[in-house]
Order: sequence, then structure tokens, then C-alpha cells
Amino acid sequence: MKLKFILPGAILILLTVAFFYPVTKQANVTINASMFNVYNQLNNAASWKKWDPDLTSTGTAAEQQLENKKGFIILTPSASTKVEFFDAFTFRVTKGNERYDIVLIPQKYDKATNVIVSFKSNLLYNLLPGIPGKWQKKTPVSDLKNYMESPLSYYGVDFKKTTIKDMDMMVYSTVVNPANQFTEMAKWAKKIPGLVPAAELADSNKIYLQLTPVNNELTMLIGVHVKKQLSPTKELTYMRIPARKAFTVDYNGKYNERQKIYDGIEKYLHEHMMKNIMQPIEVYTKNALPLNDTALVNTQIIFSVF
Repeated sequence: MKLKFILPGAILILLTVAFFYPVTKQANVTINASMFNVYNQLNNAASWKKWDPDLTSTGTAAEQQLENKKGFIILTPSASTKVEFFDAFTFRVTKGNERYDIVLIPQKYDKATNVIVSFKSNLLYNLLPGIPGKWQKKTPVSDLKNYMESPLSYYGVDFKKTTIKDMDMMVYSTVVNPANQFTEMAKWAKKIPGLVPAAELADSNKIYLQLTPVNNELTMLIGVHVKKQLSPTKELTYMRIPARKAFTVDYNGKYNERQKIYDGIEKYLHEHMMKNIMQPIEVYTKNALPLNDTALVNTQIIFSVF
């Protein structure tokens, strides 16, 4: 009879001791970004405000530099985050009563970063199944990983990776003064489909536009997708666009504000050691090209990459 009481009591004591027995836990997190970019997110107070949930959830966050100038503190009405720089690749982050030591190690020719996070835990969380994984998700590095690996959050653009098939195009090419850009676009968007027999059009609802700045002018290519190679006409030239890898972005907004899409993709390509094969192509449905810089457009932008 006594054993029935002693055994549960002993288990309870062991669990209590395990809960209060401190241990140092280490987690390894791989962020698919260069170490230079990860470092810049950790050593900049303004960057923390973009991805740390404790800071993004409040509109008020004051910053102050440490006296030794090797770190900073970010204060909000409900929390504080202290970041200290130990050396070029090591940080100590203190959030309330929790402390994290973070070490950055470059991987894959600096295309990815291995982040080692050390923090205090207790023996109980390391003994019970499933608990360590939950603890790993609570580290600030997990929030940073989610932010940096989300194109919409980090680059400000939501793109899809795809492969574009071979395309046969009939294209009108000209060089225009930017002041006449919209007049020319509207004119040829209406004219081109009539210059190609309807039976030869692969998609009668779409028109393709490519603009390339050259000095103070624009080289404009505007065309339609056809089923096969056609003989050139007085106005149109046949062009074959080979299959290639691409990023596509669906953009709905003001025409002149689509530049943020170009800037975001350019930043992504630069940081991932990639390049555009050609000037991006904008695809418009039912010839609905913009009439001016502030016109609302619904377009898909294709970035051919390698």
C-alpha cells in the first residue's frame, strides 16, 4: 500500500527537480540567405522592428545605443529587446528573462547561413517528447528565418517560380520618346491583333509589352503569341522566345507604382547570385494597356532568369 503512494510522490519530486534543473539547449537553424544579409538584420535596430513579433505588434518602439556602442536596446510599452555584438559573427539577445547567444556560419558559397542558437532551458523540456521542437520555434531566429524566406515580407514582392515554354511571337518594334509612350502603346495594342489572322493567334486575349530604356528614349516591343512561325509583314517581325526559367508576378495597381516589383525582384536576384536573361515582359489581358502613368492596371510581369 505504501508503494502506491511512494511511487507517485517520487515521480512528482523528480519532475519538479527536472523542471527547475537548468540546462543549456542549442538549436541549429538554416536561413536561405547570405550571412551578410542575416548579419545586417541582426545588427540593425530598424530591421528588428520589421520581423520581431514583439516589436511589430506595437506602433511605439524607442531605440537607444549601448554605452560601449556594441549594441542597442529597443523598448516598447510591454517588452524590451537588448542586442549585443560580441564579434563579427556573434550576438547576444536578451528579451525579458530570456537570453539567446547567436552565432552565424556561412554555408553553400554564402547562399545560406547556419545559425546556432544557445539558450537556457530545463531538464524536463529536454526529456519529454515533442517539447524541444516547440522551444526551438520560440527563438528569435525562427522569426527571422520566416521573414527572410518570405519574398513578400523581405523583398516586398510575391513571385512564383515557373518555367515558360517556347513562344512564337509576332512583334512590332519601335523607339519612342517617353512622352509618347502611352499613345504608341494604345495605338499598336489595337492594331496588331488585326494584322495577324485570327486562326494563327495562340491567345487572342493577351498582348505582350517590353520596354527598354536607352538613353532618353524607350525601345518598345509589343506583340502577340502565335501558333507557329509566320512570315514577317511590313509592320511585324517574327520572334521566337525560347523556353526558360522565370519568376512571374501578378500586379494590380497604378502603372507607375509597379517599379516596386522590379526593385524587389532585382534585389532578390542580386542576393541570390542570379540575373535577368532579358528585359522583363508585361502581359496584359484584352489589350487593357495603361493610358497614363497613374492608370490602374492588371498585369502579369515575367522575369526570365538564370
